[in-house]
Amino acid sequence: MMYLKIKSHTEPFTNNLLYNTNNGVVFDLLQLLTLNGPAWTWINAFQVSRDGCNAWNSLINFYEGDSTKTRNKQECYDAIAKASY
Repeated sequence: MMYLKIKSHTEPFTNNLLYNTNNGVVFDLLQLLTLNGPAWTWINAFQVSRDGCNAWNSLINFYEGDSTKTRNKQECYDAIAKASY
């Protein structure tokens, strides 16, 4: 699965005002899409700062991180073990 890695605050950016505005817009969209759902837990930490970049990266780390890959791998092994011919 492909996804976009958003630039972090540590990377140089040519227009800070534009970045901060768009960063807030990204957060607002993520908030709208995740409010009252299980993903809201990962977005909520960035609500005060409206940090869309870190909110997005937090979601990516949760949904496509090592623990998810391990869990999916184990589910596949369990399915193979239960399969019969």
